[in-house]
Amino acid sequence: MPLTEIKQINASTFLGRWALTETSLQLLQHPGLPTEIILPETISHEKRRAEWLASRILAYQLLQKFTPDFYLLLNNETGQPVFENCACQISISHTHDQVAVLVSKDYRVGIDIERIQSKVLRVKDKFLSETEKQFLTNDLVELTIAWSAKETLYKLHGKKNITFSENLILFPFETTHRGYLEAQIQTLTFQQKYTVHFEVENNTVLTYCLHR
Repeated sequence: MPLTEIKQINASTFLGRWALTETSLQLLQHPGLPTEIILPETISHEKRRAEWLASRILAYQLLQKFTPDFYLLLNNETGQPVFENCACQISISHTHDQVAVLVSKDYRVGIDIERIQSKVLRVKDKFLSETEKQFLTNDLVELTIAWSAKETLYKLHGKKNITFSENLILFPFETTHRGYLEAQIQTLTFQQKYTVHFEVENNTVLTYCLHR
């Protein structure tokens, strides 16, 4: 099974990554897929089907770190994944045959994984503030970290009506293979600072954030 890693972030949080090589048919037969999970017929694209199944297999592997019980994984009103009637929090991301899942029993969580590619240059004006443009360069890794960090913050916040360039604020950070950056979510009615961790490897950026 090409599971890249399952690692413990802290006493109540686990992160899993999967480098997908399986087809959806193979994943449907995977012993880690709960029998209660049914692949939605509305997902017709093979790549999307495989990612959906792998994310569910990985989600339940991580959930078993905290409980042997089964809880149905649903999407809430904002489209975020949630375990029904379960205190454990979950966040899911996938890109180009990479799947990442974060599960915690004590923290709200957000995770994102992005392939490093030049298209981030074309969209940077949509997600960066004028202040952020002053300290960020056109380095693809740096911009992908920034983009992914904001995706993670958006998932963690779990609310609609968020403008990436205005409400999700990043502070200057050092671009390394493994590190963290300070950030803030700010709206008319909400303000909170966060630490977003990032990892860069195999032309991919992974970011995640925990908050009580």
